[in-house]
Amino acid sequence: MRAALSPDPPAGRERIPVLYNRWCTDEPYRAGIVRYLGLEFTDSGHQDVPACNGGSSFDTTVFDGRASQMPTTDRWQVFKGDERYWEIFDDEIVALSEALFGPVIPSAAERLSATASPA
Repeated sequence: MRAALSPDPPAGRERIPVLYNRWCTDEPYRAGIVRYLGLEFTDSGHQDVPACNGGSSFDTTVFDGRASQMPTTDRWQVFKGDERYWEIFDDEIVALSEALFGPVIPSAAERLSATASPA
């Protein structure tokens, strides 16, 4: 996340941060990264789910040909009741995430209620 927030381009093109959510939804963003890499941009295949290794680990190849319909930004909800999942969200991770994506991580109180056992 730090590299994605850096205003400086990656030194020697060793690493290029790609923001997954933007990659999935923003064609000019994809085209810009591809051009930066010195390649010719084509969006053919953008809606494909590769069949190798069974496709998506969540949806197999069900969304092949319409990959943008996969609910990839909601997959975290599978883990929302798992305390171990929330342990990774320390103050630094929350601050970096908010700088990149805005306030998308639930507050500490919301996280606590998500993992609380019903009375």
